[in-house]
Amino acid sequence: MRFTKPRFFLLVAALVLLPAPLYRIVWILRAQATTGKAAFEGKTLNGQFSNSYTVVRFYTPNGDTVFVNGPDEIQYKIGESIPLLYPYHQPSHARIRSFTGLWLDTLLYSIFPCLFLLVVYLHPAIFPKDTMFKIGKKPLLTVEFPQASINPFLSR
Repeated sequence: MRFTKPRFFLLVAALVLLPAPLYRIVWILRAQATTGKAAFEGKTLNGQFSNSYTVVRFYTPNGDTVFVNGPDEIQYKIGESIPLLYPYHQPSHARIRSFTGLWLDTLLYSIFPCLFLLVVYLHPAIFPKDTMFKIGKKPLLTVEFPQASINPFLSR
């Protein structure tokens, strides 16, 4: 199969960027909803720096007590109710039911590959405008440049 530069990079972007959001969507759909309470404030010391975070306590349906660390950037008052989602078989993996609590790490995992692909796509010296990509069995990927002299990686 032959692909133009835009179609090839769209395909690569889909293959690289879709797994993380799809995983998070399935995680959210399978998660149990509950409400926890802010139990106390935790602290982490990293050399000269310290981070404060809220520790959230909640109870599973079978009566287990679970403590989960909240995010560093948001402080809750002791006793405040906090909505949570957790996998049924792993309650210690609970997350606060908010956009940042559920999606921030997924966005961060996706943004760096996206920026890398964007730079490779936009830089004219790496893959010129009319470059074609051929996907086959052997070799798996063949890059067909419009003129070999344009690509500095191929010149000697």
